[in-house]
Amino acid sequence: MHAPVITARKYKTFIDILNENRGLGPGFDALRIALALAILWGHANWILGVAGHLSGTINAWFGVVPQHPAIFAPTAARVDQTPALDGLTRPMAVSLVPMFFALSGFLVTGSALRTKNVARFLGLRGLRIFPALVVEVTLSALTLGVLLTEVPLGQYFSSPVFYRYLGNMVGWISYRLPGVFEHNAIHLVNANLWTLPSELDCYLISAGLIATTLFYRRNTLTIILAVITIVLIVLNSLTDFAVTPGTLAGHTITYYFFVGVMFYHWRDRIPYSLTLFLAAGVLTYVLSLFRHAIYLSPVLLTYVTIFIGMTPMPSFSILKSGDYSYGIYLYGFPITQAIWTTFPVLRNSPWGFRVAAFAVTGLFAAASWHLVEKYALGLKKYLSPGSAVIEARLDPAATGQRG
Repeated sequence: MHAPVITARKYKTFIDILNENRGLGPGFDALRIALALAILWGHANWILGVAGHLSGTINAWFGVVPQHPAIFAPTAARVDQTPALDGLTRPMAVSLVPMFFALSGFLVTGSALRTKNVARFLGLRGLRIFPALVVEVTLSALTLGVLLTEVPLGQYFSSPVFYRYLGNMVGWISYRLPGVFEHNAIHLVNANLWTLPSELDCYLISAGLIATTLFYRRNTLTIILAVITIVLIVLNSLTDFAVTPGTLAGHTITYYFFVGVMFYHWRDRIPYSLTLFLAAGVLTYVLSLFRHAIYLSPVLLTYVTIFIGMTPMPSFSILKSGDYSYGIYLYGFPITQAIWTTFPVLRNSPWGFRVAAFAVTGLFAAASWHLVEKYALGLKKYLSPGSAVIEARLDPAATGQRG
């Protein structure tokens, strides 16, 4: 009788994919760019006045530009001008930012496990976030605002609104500049900054978990997140907790980050399965239609996100030359708003408007990477020499972009 043959498992896990690709997900670069461009597309439609409903999206594709609904009406005191998201397109609209955060949690966990030091972890996060942010806020306040404001420059620079806007550099979020975009349907200078406080919360909570060593105890961390998840599901199901008309609440996208953290911790057990991906995608879509099922879909959507990141994508030279996703996200909204203001002829040409927004944003994103972000991330070697060496070996062409 032959001895029993012990066979290896019949499915690949996420860690198998990572090991086959030098520790990287082969689709992460393309996924980041795709998410950033999808958000830019959505914001262009919002500014055009066709966001929020299926009929509006269909109109947008065919070039029909309706009048902005009441939610876009100019109101001096209004800050939250995000459109209500309903109908069959809601799941796509509310999933983009959570996917970014889930992906960030997955990638940042790898960095945290390599550094194992609170100061280094926060320093690395700071190098990734603040240099580009400071430049973008400065350009918005001192260039875009100066050129487009409708108030005298003396009044512009003396206004408390101007100085509050500078607080965006450190996470004190403000969306307005004096006299800027006041005649646009949407008065916000950079709506994308709304995610910054949530991002900082993710890093500060992670730092606390690193300091207490809980970040490295996956079983304990899993139990903690499971308890939090149950509480959140009950609150959201039985009350209006986390129910929002449009984009998800800040604490919800923070939660997505830590679901991504858990996926990294359990990457050796999570199967890479097309069947699971399709099932998770369908369930996520259905659950995202309902505002009282917000915390039932994060695990599913995170699986969809990481699966895409683990899937080989077509290789484009532009993806190898730098990580432009952060620059697209930072500059997309103010540039799109500026184009709307400066070139009114494009308001009746949706495709011309979008092409202009994408082209100019792409130029600024490339400049941000090659002139600011790349050099800032080069300082990683001084904060965490060992981690910098490891990441350079993983991907020499994209120093520091892995979270």
